[in-house]
Amino acid sequence: MVAPAVPELTEEILYESTDARTEVLAALRELGPPDLVQLIKQAPRNPGRQTGVYHHVTGVDASSSASLAAYINTLTYKETNQSTTKIVEGIYCCYNAFSRLDMRVHVTIPGSVDSYCIDERGEKRVASDELWLETYLCSVLRAYSYADDGSGETIRKIMGVRRFNPVTNTETEHRFLQAAEHLFFRGWQLGSDSVVQVPNNVSNHLTTGLLKYFHTTGRFASGINLFEKLRTRNVEVSSLLAKVLFMGNEEVQAVRVLHDSVKQSPMDYVMLDTQAKFLMGKAVNPKSSDLKKDRLRMALGCADRSTVAAPSEFGTWARLAEVYVAMEDWENALTTLNSCPMFTYQDKDAPIMPEPKEIHLPTLPETRLDEIDSEPESKYQEQVHPSLLNLRAAQYKGTFKQAYSILTEMTAKIGWDQLLKIRSNVFVMEEEYRSEKQPPQGEPSQRNASTDVLRGSPGPPTNGSEHADDEKSVNGESTAPTLVAENGVIGSSAEKSVEKPSHTVTPEEAKGGIEDAEATEEQLSRFNNKRLCERWLDSLFMVLYEDLRIYTIWRTEMAQYRAQQMQYKKSAEEWEILGSLADRLHHQTEAVEAYRACLSIRFSPKALSGILGDFEKEKNTRETVAAVIRLVTWQYRWYSEFSPELLLTIRTLIEDEGAVKLTPPPSAFTSLPKHQASDKFTMLEIKSLSQFNALKPTPLLIIDFYATWCGPCKQISPVFTRLSTQHSSSASVIFAQIDVDKAKDVAQLCGISAMPTFQFFRSGKKVDEVKGADVQQLTTKIGYYTGLVAKEGPVPTSTTGTKAGGGKPEDRKGPESLRGAIDIESGRLLGTTLLSSIRNIASPPPAGYALSSLSGPKILAYIPFTTTVIPSYLSFKIDTKTLSSAPSRITVGSNVPVIVKKVKNKDGSETETNDLDMESSIFKAENTQVFNVFSDEYVEGRVELKLKASKFGAGQGVSNLVVRIEKNLSGEEGTATKVGEVDIIGLKV
Repeated sequence: MVAPAVPELTEEILYESTDARTEVLAALRELGPPDLVQLIKQAPRNPGRQTGVYHHVTGVDASSSASLAAYINTLTYKETNQSTTKIVEGIYCCYNAFSRLDMRVHVTIPGSVDSYCIDERGEKRVASDELWLETYLCSVLRAYSYADDGSGETIRKIMGVRRFNPVTNTETEHRFLQAAEHLFFRGWQLGSDSVVQVPNNVSNHLTTGLLKYFHTTGRFASGINLFEKLRTRNVEVSSLLAKVLFMGNEEVQAVRVLHDSVKQSPMDYVMLDTQAKFLMGKAVNPKSSDLKKDRLRMALGCADRSTVAAPSEFGTWARLAEVYVAMEDWENALTTLNSCPMFTYQDKDAPIMPEPKEIHLPTLPETRLDEIDSEPESKYQEQVHPSLLNLRAAQYKGTFKQAYSILTEMTAKIGWDQLLKIRSNVFVMEEEYRSEKQPPQGEPSQRNASTDVLRGSPGPPTNGSEHADDEKSVNGESTAPTLVAENGVIGSSAEKSVEKPSHTVTPEEAKGGIEDAEATEEQLSRFNNKRLCERWLDSLFMVLYEDLRIYTIWRTEMAQYRAQQMQYKKSAEEWEILGSLADRLHHQTEAVEAYRACLSIRFSPKALSGILGDFEKEKNTRETVAAVIRLVTWQYRWYSEFSPELLLTIRTLIEDEGAVKLTPPPSAFTSLPKHQASDKFTMLEIKSLSQFNALKPTPLLIIDFYATWCGPCKQISPVFTRLSTQHSSSASVIFAQIDVDKAKDVAQLCGISAMPTFQFFRSGKKVDEVKGADVQQLTTKIGYYTGLVAKEGPVPTSTTGTKAGGGKPEDRKGPESLRGAIDIESGRLLGTTLLSSIRNIASPPPAGYALSSLSGPKILAYIPFTTTVIPSYLSFKIDTKTLSSAPSRITVGSNVPVIVKKVKNKDGSETETNDLDMESSIFKAENTQVFNVFSDEYVEGRVELKLKASKFGAGQGVSNLVVRIEKNLSGEEGTATKVGEVDIIGLKV
């Protein structure tokens, strides 16, 4: 695999990046920042002028100084002869979180390699083998810690970070697990996740990294062996062993391990929490309600005991709250959530660098997709409504994020109004507290404290911050900004359906009130069964209210627009925020809808990763693979070739579908020419003009003109060979080489003036060429032309065989347009406008659309032929300005029986009836094929859909086709589908 490009951030002053790293060493708390690579470049003709550049990297083998020096050495290989500067010096910095040292390797090119370490005081120390072992383990853990989850959030945090997979084979896995075993009981020194208060032997960054590795790779046997050995030294490790056994579906053995271990250590909160989580999972889809209650009852016992064992840990209380939610015991769930100890979120150690002089973020041709927009995100911030930018829940992390998730889960199950009622039953409300402190005057009003809106009361700060609530009320009217659609409809009426919660009394306020006035025993007795709500939980309710208010406005406006058959317009960034909002509130369908709308405007890794989860749940293999390809391409464009979440998705696909289904089978190579079908690939060598002329008519001929004395030719030759093996899976594509000194007549005929030169011939005509050892350009063009040939399908031979209808061999024709064979009079359309017709398919109009749906995206076209045909593929052409109206889901059926009747009316006229139906007709087809088309597949407004020969080319041929367009790229039910041209390519029988 080609390594990602190398980003470069230029220093104002030489070595300022390494100096800045040294200054912050004392402030590092956990695993440390990504590795720093600082390079010195100088012009060959001006040695006195040097430039310092740097970038960050994770996943590089840091087991020794030699491996780090080798990485710097690989960077010199990327420099070509045309480069104006050369790397003459490099420093690799890798943080050792165990000993709090920065390991450094100084490489002079050409010259020596010097390794040393810098402590927190900036002093040099000698690097020992033990320090290198610690450094290696930290580097692997950092690679997993700083890896992106596919959404791009981590990639955007730090500029110019190359990410590699730290464990690529069994040898590196063995080294990693050996280091982990050796240093396991020092893992607490590395710190832990933000939801863990006190790191211990089984809750720290080392164990988190190990579990993530086993979960991602599926190497459960290695994990079981590791933890079995460590368990003999400390029974606490049993919880980790059980988790890996659960991952590997060894549930019986895992339960036995936990049962035996809890007997030895009955108050180990991690083991109790593991038991509770397992029992909750078993209660999700039980065979009976009694079985569910029994399992949740056991989970409740484990979770309750874990809070006693670790009362200061957030995870134990959160698990207990989740059990209560599963049991639908809402009051106890809210009370338990209020008891959770909350911690300030501690983010990962990020590099603190001075402002770079210049920033160079290069791209590779493998990452170039039209849909990927590499412009800065600030472009889209200007299009976002302020009310969407101020949603504080999107910024929650750590304990607050988990607590908010539990609160939103309760809201999704019982509704906002019911949650407020339960809240008022559990906690002392502010209105209630004030009325008890002050003697009543006159008849008390009948008001419900759970839904009473306190006018003029500002919202509480979030997470204990000093920021007041963003919205205030004046005279009972909300002054908070409302969500306004681009079309101008204001959703102020919609927000009235969501009640703003009244405030509770916090412990601080209650304490202050007691100091002000001594309450009577009768007044205090009314609060005996209620609790004081923590300020952070009261703040969470206000934040949840704001989320629900915006969500309700959005859904109400969309319903109004659909009722009026109008398009609801938002910017891509707004759709992305709305999708994230719906996701937080556990409205998955609405989240996917918003993410699709975002993707119809521009590419968004966050939106696509959100939809990816939906694809996986639905077991939609094709769309899952397509989404993974796009996300991997985007990650690769930003120098990352390692994402554990995407690797897990691919591994799950292979387990579910099989590797054979996801990769080309060996039989795909049996149709190769003899010179390409051998076990060891041998490049075809063209030695004469006659041989060249014989190969020119090939659908695609790619020739490498080289010379044995040419240095760049030797450098790029392995690349050309590799590309040949990747793309030569069809007899329609031939790769060849020509030695210009041996075949001078061919080189002269082709106008070769420099080496290497790569020329592309299509059916005897030269269409393109690449001069020089340009790997990026060569890779891009080979991929483009081979893809073009693959879409056109195999070219039928003209040397043997006869047509199905008889005739001479030379009369055989290749695939052609079948528009002339369409029976215009018998064809029918459903769901289209009056201007749409079958005639528009047979003879495309000079302007406008051939097909346009009447309302909604669905169109059904019944296309009969005057003769039997064998269709090869369908072609759709659309207007790129209205890409959102292009078809995205298409079903094609063959040989559908259609009954057409003509009934005479009383006035003598005839009325036609037929049994065509938008939903049921396609199920009558002899064979069907479904296509899911993405926006990037419309190249210059055209997409070609290959029909399977096994379905449409077998038997006696096809007499008619039924094409049903089910969805368009907008993803909305109210958006019409518009198609400029439709063509059917194939053979007439």
